[in-house]
Amino acid sequence: MKLTARGRDYFQAVIILALLSVVLDANVMLALALTLAIVALVCFLIVRSVSEFNTVLVFDPSRLSSFKGEEAQTKVHVQLLRARWVRAGVGAVESPSGVESKFTISAENTLSIRMKTRYAGRFEGFAVRLQVTDILNLFSKEIATLYADFRLDSLPVSLLAPIPTSRPMPLTLGESSTRSPGSSLELYALDQYQPYSETKNVLWKRVARMPDERLIVRIRESSIPRLIRIGFIAIDNRFRDLTLSEKVDQQEAVGTSELFWKDMICESLGAVGNLILSLGCEIEISHTGEKEEKPGIVSETVNDFGDLAGAIMNLWEAPENGERNENLFEVIAMSDIIICGMRDLADESIAPAVSRKPALVISEKWTEPAYIGRQAFVYTGVEDLKQFVVKVVDR
Repeated sequence: MKLTARGRDYFQAVIILALLSVVLDANVMLALALTLAIVALVCFLIVRSVSEFNTVLVFDPSRLSSFKGEEAQTKVHVQLLRARWVRAGVGAVESPSGVESKFTISAENTLSIRMKTRYAGRFEGFAVRLQVTDILNLFSKEIATLYADFRLDSLPVSLLAPIPTSRPMPLTLGESSTRSPGSSLELYALDQYQPYSETKNVLWKRVARMPDERLIVRIRESSIPRLIRIGFIAIDNRFRDLTLSEKVDQQEAVGTSELFWKDMICESLGAVGNLILSLGCEIEISHTGEKEEKPGIVSETVNDFGDLAGAIMNLWEAPENGERNENLFEVIAMSDIIICGMRDLADESIAPAVSRKPALVISEKWTEPAYIGRQAFVYTGVEDLKQFVVKVVDR
């Protein structure tokens, strides 16, 4: 808290008035000086009592979604619990790291904020710095009020990429899917008759040779899997070992930037998911996180592009305990495709497990992986992922 220019003039006047009352022996002037001093003390106590706990930020809306590079807009209403005794002006706004913001005052205690980011991902939290003064403008104080529930989802532009409509020719589309190779429409799986089975698929000649009364039916299989499982893995504290020189200039050290890494994960997952959906397959995206308030595996099924956008943003809901390493190997084992960064493969225990699966590895500077498997595809953001996805689907 500090004195304003008017406050300094005010106290100079009180001191001069007190001195004159002593020199001239004027009790009225002394009483006036004492009254002014008491008023200043009351103003001081009022301003000092104001804190971030006395201010409330109301965002309208508090959840924004836009594509990377596009502008999003929201309004913020600043509410002071002691608005009758103080005045407040907005000094600055602090958006999440990686988000550029500009504000204008559209009405009393109401801000119109425009935001834009060059990175894809989920950005949370917003702070407004207020300059609070008393009604006489004698004292001023700056307070920062944080609104933790604000969220900006910056969607990857890879979701907007045009996708060719061509699909691989299946052997036949049937009741169940398989990854077994074959070249004939006469390849079927055999199973017992169930109440929901079609009678036309009963193999009567085989039934006639059966020693018991079981009914055997054929199940046509498809060469296209109905579901592709994508696993996202990220080791704990993956940026902890960066040196200060690598963090100074984000333009030069773009390969180590956490914002850049998150952006690349979003873009690659958007591109891969876009291609898989265009092939007619469903997607299940799995990652470590909080499940029933305990560390576990979070899986989300994706049927369309809207689901895909939501699933990509939900990747960044970090576990409350901050630990991701637990259950990573389960995610790797259950996935058809692994998406990770080059820094994650520097872990000597994780790299061999990932090498057994098709992996989309995000290129990162200043890191040396322990091992990269033959099925890995190093992605820098410009490669065409179509052939990579087709190989996975055809496995």
